[in-house]
Amino acid sequence: MATSAITNTILDLSGTAVSDVVIVARLKPGPGFRIAGTSEEVASQITTTSAAAGTWSLTLERQANITPLGSYYEIEEQIPDSKGGLKSWTITVGDVGQTLFAALVNTLPADVGPTYLTQTTGDARYAQLGNLGSTSTTAVATSAVTGTAGSASRSDHVHNLAGFVVATAAINTSAVTTAKIADSAVTAIKIPNLEITQAKMAYASGVIYRFANATAATTAITSPETGMQYWDQALLTLNVYNGTAWVCVTPASKSTPAPTSRTNAAYGDLAAGAHSVSILTGTKALVTWNATAYNSVESRVVGSVAVSGATTIAAGTVATTSADVSGIFGVNKYIPIGGHWYYASLTAGINTFTLQWKTFTGAVHIENYSLSVVAIP
Repeated sequence: MATSAITNTILDLSGTAVSDVVIVARLKPGPGFRIAGTSEEVASQITTTSAAAGTWSLTLERQANITPLGSYYEIEEQIPDSKGGLKSWTITVGDVGQTLFAALVNTLPADVGPTYLTQTTGDARYAQLGNLGSTSTTAVATSAVTGTAGSASRSDHVHNLAGFVVATAAINTSAVTTAKIADSAVTAIKIPNLEITQAKMAYASGVIYRFANATAATTAITSPETGMQYWDQALLTLNVYNGTAWVCVTPASKSTPAPTSRTNAAYGDLAAGAHSVSILTGTKALVTWNATAYNSVESRVVGSVAVSGATTIAAGTVATTSADVSGIFGVNKYIPIGGHWYYASLTAGINTFTLQWKTFTGAVHIENYSLSVVAIP
């Protein structure tokens, strides 16, 4: 630092030394900064007290080493009224030590106005500690993990980072790399669950993913957790993982009001074509179908559901996975037919359920027929 001592002796009106007087030196007109040295900002106020002999001394920054130019000191001797009263002096500090009276100025320097540390000056005097508001690439020391950076551009500066919130805008895309995070930096001790996966994050937060189709979903989610869900944008269906397989929980249904017929003693499609729905199931599903039927001669009609795809079940199969219903009705009389069936042993995957019919005499007429399948996770 470039400093000089300013001295004075305080005497009362009788010439007796006055001790314990507070002397205050204030830098005017505002903040000042050293042009050279190990510290940047000049102390804005310095105090001392007079000794028993009434003497005092203050070490102040030399005017030639202060920016902005035109700065000066105001010296205030706070002498009690009984000893002569408060005295105020305006001085400039030269390159060598001086008495207070030798340093006095008669005319105040020109008003330089408020002084601020500009960005340019700040950038020139401070090296940034990492990516906090600058383009500096200086790395933050390891101790910054606990909130304090252990190194800076100057030996007399230690920057504390505790409590700072680093915005995403301040972290470049490539700011965090494997080269900057040692292999042993993240351990099982620090992450008790051992890993953070997409599946665990989705399951914990109740996220419902949206995918273009089932293929895209199963490709993206390779290790699903029980209860995970995704929306199939192609089929507009919601799917849930039951711990073993994905199951569509959106009912699949089809309804046809127009009349059609079947003339065959074997199970098959109606004359209007196959009446079927496809759905992603687990091993269980609830199947419901209904229709109205009539015939011109007294006969019997039987409706049943065939399953194809991941599972193969023939229509009319008498088993826990089959549905077999028949109705006896009068000539030209509409008779309702249908029911509900529970399938408990399907093969998980895409299963197609087709409503099929057979008759024993003549052509049976069917209308208002519907089929609905609800997969059960």
